[in-house]
Amino acid sequence: MYKSVLYINYNMIGFGTKDGTSKETLYTAITSDYFLIDSKDSNKSLSFFKNLKFDREKVKICSKLMAENHNPAKVYGACMQALEKAGLEYFDIYYIHTMHSFDNFHLLETYSELIQLQSNGKIRNIGVSNIIYEQLECILLNSIKPDYVQIEIHPYLHETRLVDFCISNNIKVIAHSPLGSSLWREISKDKILLSLSNKYKTSVSHIILRWHIQRNIIPIPSSNNYKNIVSNIKNLDFVLSDEDMGKIMLLDRNKRVYIKPNHYESIGKLCNARPIREIVVQDTGHWVLRDIQKKGFCMFDTNINNDLYTNCIEIDDSICINNLLEKTSHFNRQYEQSYSLQSFQTQISNIRKNKFLLDFVREYYSKIPEFNIFVKKSSCTRNLCPQNAGLFHRDLKNNKYLVIIIYLCDVTRENGPLTIVYPNRKDKIKWRNDSVNARTSYDEILKNYPREDIHVLEGKKYTCIVFEGNTIHSGGYVQKGLRNAIYIECI
Repeated sequence: MYKSVLYINYNMIGFGTKDGTSKETLYTAITSDYFLIDSKDSNKSLSFFKNLKFDREKVKICSKLMAENHNPAKVYGACMQALEKAGLEYFDIYYIHTMHSFDNFHLLETYSELIQLQSNGKIRNIGVSNIIYEQLECILLNSIKPDYVQIEIHPYLHETRLVDFCISNNIKVIAHSPLGSSLWREISKDKILLSLSNKYKTSVSHIILRWHIQRNIIPIPSSNNYKNIVSNIKNLDFVLSDEDMGKIMLLDRNKRVYIKPNHYESIGKLCNARPIREIVVQDTGHWVLRDIQKKGFCMFDTNINNDLYTNCIEIDDSICINNLLEKTSHFNRQYEQSYSLQSFQTQISNIRKNKFLLDFVREYYSKIPEFNIFVKKSSCTRNLCPQNAGLFHRDLKNNKYLVIIIYLCDVTRENGPLTIVYPNRKDKIKWRNDSVNARTSYDEILKNYPREDIHVLEGKKYTCIVFEGNTIHSGGYVQKGLRNAIYIECI
């Protein structure tokens, strides 16, 4: 049963404007005591504030920086132009409208400009809009937290994980499309909502708005209908019981009207995971392979083998001194690049011949395999969300496929630890198409596996991890700093 524990504020409701919102509609919303009016830089209706008389300190006016202005050099000018358009000296909230940058600028650089606008008094609160959990978490790890988060929320899309994260960090949540936007026809006929409407003798829309408020979420409904604008704020003087709140909480379908740019749902069409044959390693006396059989991976410090430890130190020193970075066809990504191997040819050659590695790899394959070796640098993505290696997948190159990763820096949850799901069970995960492997999100993994099956492998510098590539794993999503690592693919 849902238990309402959040405070109730009877006037915690804003009004959402659109490009076609009229001057009369805007004035009706302001005089109806909506405490917040939401807009964006590109809305024509933003200019109507200039011609309206109202008590500026009683109304929060919000706007949004458009994606084409993410260039840090453009942010100040874009905000000033929007203020001039509205005839205002400041915005109460100024958002980054979307986490997708048309010119591919790093979001943390754009975000830092909003911090500067706040310090200059041009905006009073910083906001981020249409954001996913991982992106918000990344901002908090790297910068000061935003004051407001605005996302799509309605009875068929609850965003509970993100909402709970915001509330626990004292970030106010605003719901755009609170009545479901184009889903309204479907939502308004929902049997549960209709029964609650009948029970509380009010409209379905009022039930939904009250549900938002009791979740400590600020809804910003839009309307061009005078009666609806007034009614939506004047007729919310009732309280849903915990039991009835719980009934609405059961309606979540994760059904989205607006696809978030760079959301991992947009990787591709849903597809079925390709079948994986279970690899059964024969009875072995080697402790590394025994560990893999027992828990899906083996984790140890390279200093248990002097030669391997020495080679790791020398590669690490070479990176620190030369910092030679070269894009390669194998990892041609902005956030994941391979170092040129030219600077440490001797060390790579020694790793290929290392007896300690060869012993258990030879036993695993019953022959001497080939090694593909890469030295990689992983950093935070420009849009702050997991992509490719940061999403969960299986390596499907061979039925027998062993991977060895050696961390060249201390690796914590913030800078890209390998994450393994073990044991692998028969699941109904939604996998998404990718050029190499089908991939899925952390949220999808959580739906199918208990947390105790999800192993986050943090480690000190020179930690070595050996695992079977066809286990479900994430190569590591860097949220802060960077991660250098040696990757060894045994083929």
